[in-house]
Amino acid sequence: MPAEALSLPSKVDDERSDALVWLPTIVSRPVLPLEVENFCAEKQHAIAAVKRCWANGWPLAAIAAMPVRDGCKDRLGTALRLQMVEELPSGALMVRAIGLWPFSVLEESVQPVRPDILDGTQTQATMVNLVRTRQLPDSEPVKERGQSCATLRKRVRVFLGGSNMTASWAEGSDADFSWHAAARLPLPAVARGVLLHIRSVEERLSICSQVLAASFGGSVAELQGEGLTVGGPFRSRL
Repeated sequence: MPAEALSLPSKVDDERSDALVWLPTIVSRPVLPLEVENFCAEKQHAIAAVKRCWANGWPLAAIAAMPVRDGCKDRLGTALRLQMVEELPSGALMVRAIGLWPFSVLEESVQPVRPDILDGTQTQATMVNLVRTRQLPDSEPVKERGQSCATLRKRVRVFLGGSNMTASWAEGSDADFSWHAAARLPLPAVARGVLLHIRSVEERLSICSQVLAASFGGSVAELQGEGLTVGGPFRSRL
């Protein structure tokens, strides 16, 4: 039996709307805003969460599975926009999604979903995990250091190289650029997930620049000459 592609849902008018407080959720590896994530939903509660979001055009809340930082009790995650959902013969779902915005978890709950709300093939209700979230906005830039974002951005672009740059994000806002760059850092997903704690665009760009400098050893001296210290701030957050 060939895989069946589900129909595309209508677009949510405002994906950042405060009206979408409770969201169906899954637990996944850390996903950053504007990062593309491909995963397979196999467990019934995950399948039900994905189907409900897909059918209604809702974001899916992906809680990051990573160690809790010292002094920070918040559970963090990223709202995902589902771009493609494909049902396999086994009933599992292949999903392609992109990160929208980071959030902290305020409250968790479980809700039964009737079979007819999903696809009518199940005879019993499926439990769906829900979370009430608070969006984590970026902090305001430091005015007296306003030029540093441009400098850091230039450094990051040099390290990533033209082959990894597309006009859609290389020319976008500093905030979008910082998340795109963070998603491309040569680090494990859990290490990149630490950046979900960073609310400052400038600090995010600085960390990206330092990590990339460390991976391109020959450029460290040049970066230090521009006043960028390699390694320190990022290591303190791991």
